[in-house]
Amino acid sequence: ALMSPVESIDIRELIELAFKTSKNPVLVALDGVTDPHNLGAIARSVECSGAQGMILPLHNSAPVTPVAVKTSAGALEHLPIAKVGNLVQTIEILKEAGFWIAGTAGEAETSYDANVYDRPMVIITGSEGEGMRPSTRKHCDMLLRIPLAGRVSSLNASVATAVILFEIARQRKNNGN
Repeated sequence: ALMSPVESIDIRELIELAFKTSKNPVLVALDGVTDPHNLGAIARSVECSGAQGMILPLHNSAPVTPVAVKTSAGALEHLPIAKVGNLVQTIEILKEAGFWIAGTAGEAETSYDANVYDRPMVIITGSEGEGMRPSTRKHCDMLLRIPLAGRVSSLNASVATAVILFEIARQRKNNGN
C-alpha cells in the first residue's frame, strides 16, 4: 500500500494543539525549503527541541518523501504538521492567535541569542539559497541572525533552524518556562 507516512492537519488545529501543550508554543514554518534532506533534518530538530509543530507550504516546498522521513529519524511521524496554501495568509492567522513571527536572515540586526522568546513563537526558515521570499519577510515581527566567525557566509537551513530552536529551549529552561 502506498500511503503518506505523514498526515497533515488544518492550521487552526495546529494552533489549538500547540496551545494545549504549551503556554508559549514554538512552531517552525518553511518558506521555499526544497531539499527533502533539509525538511527531514529540520523536523528532527523541531521534535527534539520540544517545539509543537511545523507549517509546510503546499507549493515550492520539499515534499514529504521517504528521504525526508528517513532523515527525520521518525520525527515527521510524531509532529503535528499543517500544510498551507498561502504562507502570508497563514502568518496573519498565527498573529491573530498570539504568535510572534521571527524570520531568519543573515543581515538581521537581532541576534538569535537575544532574550526575545518569552511568548508564542513561529520561526520561519527560508530557502537554502535565497532565504525567505520578500512577501514573507515583510510580515515578520523580527528577523534573527546567527553571527558567523568563519569564512563561509551562511549555515545550512536545517542547521540554522536547529541553532535557534535549541537557543529557545535553553533560554526557556534557564528562565523556568
